[in-house]
Amino acid sequence: MQRPTRILFVEDSEEDVELCQIALQRAGLDCDILVAEDERELRDAFAAFDPDLVVCDFRLPTLDGWEALSITRELRPDIPFLFSSGTIGRERGREALERGASGYVEKGNQREFVNLVLQLVGA
Repeated sequence: MQRPTRILFVEDSEEDVELCQIALQRAGLDCDILVAEDERELRDAFAAFDPDLVVCDFRLPTLDGWEALSITRELRPDIPFLFSSGTIGRERGREALERGASGYVEKGNQREFVNLVLQLVGA
């Protein structure tokens, strides 16, 4: 039996994480979720949780999205990294791809979010 897909959310909104988790479960993805809100939690999550995918808000009170992407690429250059944010926009989304993100989606667009996640984790 295959283990659940491990998704690390770098996010400060529990509600946003719950909505994403529900959408993924409805799409049939068996997943375990861990949330990190700052740099220490992000670094610890790579050691303890070994995620298959990182989903990151672009703006957090204690961690910038660019920093989260940089830390992720430092620790796990191979892992898919998806920005999910209401503030990223197309221009920053393109920049995110140039900086090594695997994709970006605006918060609230659950259909596109689920499609991207399924594509990135090969489900």
